Parts: sequence; structure tokens; C-alpha cells
Amino acid sequence: MALNPRQERFCQLYATSGNASASYREAYEGALGAGQSAFILLKNPKVKKRLEKLTGETAKKAETNRESLIAFWEEVRDTPVGDVDENHPLAQEFQHSDSGMKIKMPSKERAAMELARLTGAYEPEKHEVSADDELKKLLKKVTGG
Repeated sequence: MALNPRQERFCQLYATSGNASASYREAYEGALGAGQSAFILLKNPKVKKRLEKLTGETAKKAETNRESLIAFWEEVRDTPVGDVDENHPLAQEFQHSDSGMKIKMPSKERAAMELARLTGAYEPEKHEVSADDELKKLLKKVTGG
């Protein structure tokens, strides 16, 4: 048996927002007790199965979107300014005048910043630290433990 239209709408909303109560309120048009009702609905095996499928699709779409953004910013970074004319995909606007043509394209500086962000360059580095026996003894001595 398939989900009813409201259950499907709830699943669609929940898969994208992650907020069960808000998704329930929207799918069921402002129903009272949305938090409890959403909690119960999330336990429904058919709803669980549908959400598993939708969240997998959402994650795949997000990764595809991320990959296309990286490709776009790489193209901005790697395309020589002189190669951009009024018909180039990177041409955002252009003006003809007596002195020539002026073409605007995305900033190479912004491209570098966006690529760094998308590839995790700004993420803090994680370092694992462990205390050996001597350090543990020293800490016990210092703290009186």
C-alpha cells in the first residue's frame, strides 16, 4: 500500500528540511500536536522506507550540485580573461563603445575563495593527541590525584 498524499508531502518536506514538526504542520495544514504526530509518523515502516529513499536521493543531488559548482569555479579560475568574448558562457555582461568592448566575467579571486571553501581548505585540521604513561603520572602529581 502506497503513502497517502499528505504522508508523501511530509516525506518530501522532511527529507529536505530535517524538521519533522514543521514538515508535519505544512503537510497537514497547521495540524495541532505536530511534534507528537510527526514522531508517530516517523515510526511508520512505509514512511521510514520512503524517507530512506528520499534522503539518499537528496544526498546524491547535493553531491552532484557541489561537483557542478566546483567545475564552474574551476572554469572561472582557469579561463584566461582574453578568451572571454560576448558569446562565452562566462560573460556576465558586455558593453560596446567607441573605445572597444568591455566584458564582465566572474572574479578569479572569488573563484579561488569558493574553490577553497568547497574543497574544505578552511576546515580546521584535526590532530589526535594521546598521553603516554609518563604524562599521566605527571598530571596526577600536579593535580594531586
